[in-house]
Amino acid sequence: MIALIEAKQALFYASLELKAQQFPAARQQRASPTVVRD
Repeated sequence: MIALIEAKQALFYASLELKAQQFPAARQQRASPTVVRD
């Protein structure tokens, strides 16, 4: 049971890291057109 809980936590934190890596890229893509317009 403990191994399963640790595995779930590892997957959870891995998914958080992937989201954290994807969001800055999405913000840059959204922000760049506005910067060009300004």
